[in-house]
Amino acid sequence: VRRPSRRRPRRRRSAVSQNYDVAVIGSGPAGAAAALEARRRGLAVCVISPPPTQGSTGVAETLVPEGLEQLEYLGVVVEGARSAGIEASWGSPALTFQSGITNPGGAGIHVDRGVLDAALLDAVVGCRVPLVQARLFRVRRDRGLWQLEAGAGGRLTATARTVVDASGRSAAFARRVGARRLEFDTMACVVGVFELPARESAASLLVEAVPDGWWFCTPLLGGCASAAYVTGAGAGVPSSPADFIAAIDGTAHVSSRVRGGRLLCLRRRAAGSAILTPCAGDGWIAVGDAAVRVDPLSGAGLRDAILGGRAGAGECAATLGGDRDAFARHSRSVCRAFHVYSAARAAQYAIESRWSARSFWARRRIDPFSRTAFSEHRPVR
Repeated sequence: VRRPSRRRPRRRRSAVSQNYDVAVIGSGPAGAAAALEARRRGLAVCVISPPPTQGSTGVAETLVPEGLEQLEYLGVVVEGARSAGIEASWGSPALTFQSGITNPGGAGIHVDRGVLDAALLDAVVGCRVPLVQARLFRVRRDRGLWQLEAGAGGRLTATARTVVDASGRSAAFARRVGARRLEFDTMACVVGVFELPARESAASLLVEAVPDGWWFCTPLLGGCASAAYVTGAGAGVPSSPADFIAAIDGTAHVSSRVRGGRLLCLRRRAAGSAILTPCAGDGWIAVGDAAVRVDPLSGAGLRDAILGGRAGAGECAATLGGDRDAFARHSRSVCRAFHVYSAARAAQYAIESRWSARSFWARRRIDPFSRTAFSEHRPVR
């Protein structure tokens, strides 16, 4: 199995030598959106993030029309395979089709996550935002300012009045200052990218439920497609190319999409639901996957990351302008939105009744968040 290149792009690494209004930790969709929005608002901003993987990551995601509008607002252009809609075998063995025509903005596009991340980072660098390509090493609070150290031994430093943690699932900043992640589900998502034979490929996203999980198949540019299996994180997760191909052969619809294709790479990632508590504190705010991690079934992760990044920059501007409740308001808003998401997710899983007695489906028909109480806006000092 040939894996995507992990060579690092050659980007200028800037030593940070001044005080900033906002320091953004992470350069993915949420972090890039936060940095671009902060720059638009006239704030002095820098970005601290490890060097990204160059080229394709082997992960395909769908960018809904609202997400495309956000990218256009930020001045980011990205290529992707135009989506025709969604085909789903969910609650029934037959496929149902939801056309993108029903949405005034269309059905969006399918994008390679690595290509999108590179386009966003190019936009950040193009706006002359200082970029430090290193991992966060240490943080401390001193006289109302955040002292941030990055790189081996903390050799790169920055001082910021506010911090946006957009570091993804690691929540690298927030967890250093006492925030904790509440896990509501543990799932694994195994993703394979296929090079397809020369034939007309489907343009719709395909979703197919199976006894111990579900699949989604996403078309990509260049005659490729991504097939992903979402299942419980325990035993039974395909770990080898042979196991993955065997699992695909057991499907009724996904197998026909990738039949005759050549598996280029195989990756595994976490896919459960989680929320950071709190999502903001004294002089900091978490956005994107650092704040909330959602089920791939939601289908709007990229849009929400971009919107969340922009909102985080807006809350920083409000805080710097004297609004002392801005970050706490953000935390409460994130908690309410997660509550709505969790209930909707349980209702969607409950639609699939063919395997309701199987552990995977039985566990996800229940809304776990409704049974949990915690203070989502308590400041961390």
